[in-house]
Amino acid sequence: MVKFTETETLQVQAMDYNDRGEVWIGGGPGRVFYSSDFASTWEERTPPFTGATRIYAIAMLKGKEGFVGSHDGKISSTIDSATSWQSIAIPYQQGMYKLKEKHWTLLKVDRIGVSGKFLVVRQGGRVFYSDLEDIRWKSFKDTLIDFAVDRQTFMLTAINDSGEVLFFNERLEPEQRTGNLHIHDVIDMTAQGGKVYALDQRYNVYHGTRAEVRKAMLLTADYPIESPAVQRKATLMKWGATGIDLFNAPYNSSKWYRIKTLNFPIQDI
Repeated sequence: MVKFTETETLQVQAMDYNDRGEVWIGGGPGRVFYSSDFASTWEERTPPFTGATRIYAIAMLKGKEGFVGSHDGKISSTIDSATSWQSIAIPYQQGMYKLKEKHWTLLKVDRIGVSGKFLVVRQGGRVFYSDLEDIRWKSFKDTLIDFAVDRQTFMLTAINDSGEVLFFNERLEPEQRTGNLHIHDVIDMTAQGGKVYALDQRYNVYHGTRAEVRKAMLLTADYPIESPAVQRKATLMKWGATGIDLFNAPYNSSKWYRIKTLNFPIQDI
């Protein structure tokens, strides 16, 4: 939530920014706000959609050109810093995939980026790209589950459904890929200065460059871990396991810490 006045707040679901202190945020119901002073003050811009549409993705270029995506499957573009908007076709409309039922979770556009001359979006959990000058959506050869455009180089980095990290060139061809890191259920990812970072639902952090991407685990109690299914006690510590995750905790504490993720289910310790 961003609080603008004593009574007005905005549930922020999308944000973009640059090094000049410009920030754009969007959320529900379909409102866009802009700051030119590192979020010290805000001004509301023209809504890109009508009705109760929630904004799920924002990508701004050079301060004036940009794109937004919505929870119900819409994309709009601007060339005047969100003063006016123009609707553009979405992948679903161009037959890139089919649905048995039109539920909003299968239509939502929750990731947008521009890599060189290409617009890249994720709609309904699928990643597509198109030439900016002629919106005709295409699929990647790999099935991509998430992506990020480097804020400095504007090159595309993505994660495929096999859990690999792919680094693309300016023609959106994968130039390099990591081995299978088993990255699934990605919460968010970003890229900047040739480095990529990703966070999954198990609070694993993946970070690295084209040369190597590593996995690190957050040692934190900010997100309470349920009591492990299997537990054993030692003199000062206790150990636990659930599925493929191994945990430990101080002997008299209920706060567990995940210390290792294995490649096989743990039956006993």
